[in-house]
Amino acid sequence: MRITKLDGRHGGKIAYDYFVQPIATNRWDLPMEMHKWRVWCWENFGPGAERDVAVRLYKAGTPLRWAWDTEHRNCRLYLKEQDLTFFKLKWG
Repeated sequence: MRITKLDGRHGGKIAYDYFVQPIATNRWDLPMEMHKWRVWCWENFGPGAERDVAVRLYKAGTPLRWAWDTEHRNCRLYLKEQDLTFFKLKWG
């Protein structure tokens, strides 16, 4: 897994601290790993949303603990720092 700290260049910075990407040798493994992560996040953090929707909800006062981005072949999960720690205990 690759963990990237968000800064001003990244979408989602306003609501999240990091994004996590799976690393796989086979490109077909990426969506499967992402699916496992999303199911786990839903079960442990509650509902999430696509990153841009989650940012709009955050601005409207309804923050979500996690989000994802699968647009343009991205496989990214967006998390706050405390949730990343819990995520790494399971998947890291």
